[in-house]
Amino acid sequence: MRATSRPDLEIAGIGSAAGGQYHSVKMEGVCKVGDAIDCFAFKSNGLTTVNGGIMAEEQLEVSGKLSCHGGMVGGNVKLEGQVTVNGPFEADRAEMNGLVKVKGDADASDFKVRGALSVEGWLTAGQLEVKLEGPFHAEGIKSRHITVRHHGKGGLRRLIESLLPVWQVQLKARTIEGDIVDVEETTAELVRGRTVVIGPGSDIDRVEYVADLVVHPQAQVRSRLQIQG
Repeated sequence: MRATSRPDLEIAGIGSAAGGQYHSVKMEGVCKVGDAIDCFAFKSNGLTTVNGGIMAEEQLEVSGKLSCHGGMVGGNVKLEGQVTVNGPFEADRAEMNGLVKVKGDADASDFKVRGALSVEGWLTAGQLEVKLEGPFHAEGIKSRHITVRHHGKGGLRRLIESLLPVWQVQLKARTIEGDIVDVEETTAELVRGRTVVIGPGSDIDRVEYVADLVVHPQAQVRSRLQIQG
């Protein structure tokens, strides 16, 4: 981490602080920040509310429940628990475990999701790996390599089920685009890729593929078209 004259911010227990520019931010307990935060490293554990966006240039880690009243930008981002981002999300590398809501677009070079995710805009990634334990919604998904798997009934899925009593382990998007698209338990209007594998539990209106298409017997594809790459 680079040398800087910015102060550190630490809250333990129940406390509040102003937003602003910091070097390192560490919050544990019940914490509230009155405005946006711009820092190099951000870490929260417990119940945290930030009345603005969060920018953490190098590292951003959340464990517990976080409500961010703005966008979220980070280098390496790890979110565990129940997280709401009231704006766009952007990271170099992102790992999400739990129930995450993004009220905007989501963008990361390397994106790993386990649990449930709601993205009100487009999710764009270099590589996307999804282990479904709850509902996954996005307007559209675009990535070079997309993998979606049904992860079974684990402890995280039971937690999501308690938070969302009426739910379905399903990925839903209008459009899914990638070089390699390998999905199951997925519903989409259009899936387009060079190599496309439609796994069990999927319901796709139209598939456009360049090289290869494999459709599982327990999947439904209404229209198939081989196109030029």
